[in-house]
Amino acid sequence: MKHYRSLLLRLIVNSMSVLEHLGMHAGAKPEIFIFARKLHATMTPEEKILWEFLRLKPQGFNSRRQHPFCRYILDFYCRKTRLSIELDGKYHNLPEQKTRHNIRTEVIQEFGVKEIRFTNEEVNEDIEAVKMCILSLLDKVVKPITRLPSRSATPESQHRNTKPIV
Repeated sequence: MKHYRSLLLRLIVNSMSVLEHLGMHAGAKPEIFIFARKLHATMTPEEKILWEFLRLKPQGFNSRRQHPFCRYILDFYCRKTRLSIELDGKYHNLPEQKTRHNIRTEVIQEFGVKEIRFTNEEVNEDIEAVKMCILSLLDKVVKPITRLPSRSATPESQHRNTKPIV
């Protein structure tokens, strides 16, 4: 059954963009949104530290926190770059949790989402290295256009409303 699901996902990905078909939440169910709202209200100290950086839109990229995606909730998600940033506490070191992470990573990668993971210790002990790692990933992506210049800013339009000097 697992192989069938993976094969089906690959067929969908190859024929069309799954995210275009299912939307930016990849078909997340209402229960996932409810749980995400609860997590959104109760961030860990490490999530708060990283959010203070991500909310400033590094390199012009907007990130969302506790983003429902498929049947998962991504700690932080940048839609333009399809990058998921995850923070792992000690709970995540348990063998069964590592297995779940591997499955989760496989599933979100089938949707074209890249994932990077940091431990809580990395955030607490060296947030600057974490920031630099994220910035280097964002540097590899084409920067988004934040705003097109207005017509009034072009040289042609500046001369359009002026009378010629005679």
